Amino acid sequence: MDNFKIGGVFLVTCYDSDHNVKWQDKSKNLVVTVGLEHILDGLYSLGGVVANPNYYIGLASASPTIVAGDTLASHGGWNEISDYDETERQSFVVARAGLMATNSANKAVFSINATATVGGAFLSSVDTGTTGLLLSASAFSNGDKPVTAGDTVEVQYDFTASSS
Repeated sequence: MDNFKIGGVFLVTCYDSDHNVKWQDKSKNLVVTVGLEHILDGLYSLGGVVANPNYYIGLASASPTIVAGDTLASHGGWNEISDYDETERQSFVVARAGLMATNSANKAVFSINATATVGGAFLSSVDTGTTGLLLSASAFSNGDKPVTAGDTVEVQYDFTASSS
């Protein structure tokens, strides 16, 4: 029997104020339960659900613990950070490349304005607040990363589907 698999990878790079690479991380995400339900509902138009045209990338704070039951309104193992100049989460400007949806041509960019610790990233259906959908989230594979005012964090998200 063939398996249908979906999942994503966050590719995050931090640049210092001189645009030198400060650190990089590549981490697999967890597509949370409400995200999986949303994908199935949208795929089969269940309950009047239609595909959401907009998604947004956010940053998680230090040492996030991501679990399948997380939602945007309730995720006890992590917090969102907002130590950046932009007023909201950054748009996930996506294009399909084969069996992958990616923002590699238009990465989410965060202009850091304070000293903070970033521990992961997430994808949601709203640019601010907690009333939307949390689709997926990830803790960095190599642990927490420091950021300071003047740094820039770029996030690429690659979401793939396969039948093996």
